[in-house]
Amino acid sequence: MIISLEKAEEVVFLNACIQTVGTESDDTALFDSIKLPFSKKKAIIILNYKAKFGIKKPVKINKKKINILFL
Repeated sequence: MIISLEKAEEVVFLNACIQTVGTESDDTALFDSIKLPFSKKKAIIILNYKAKFGIKKPVKINKKKINILFL
């Protein structure tokens, strides 16, 4: 499913999409101690996260000469 499209120039090392599903339930209480029967309310909460791990600014990569000595 495509949610949105965006034009970007960036170096991204990792894209992560995380989805969590949480449930909440609650009973109606009378005088803060007596729970009323058939008054339970339930909710399902779906959370979607999108994260990009990378470099936002332009980078320049320089070659370096490495000297390796074998003994």
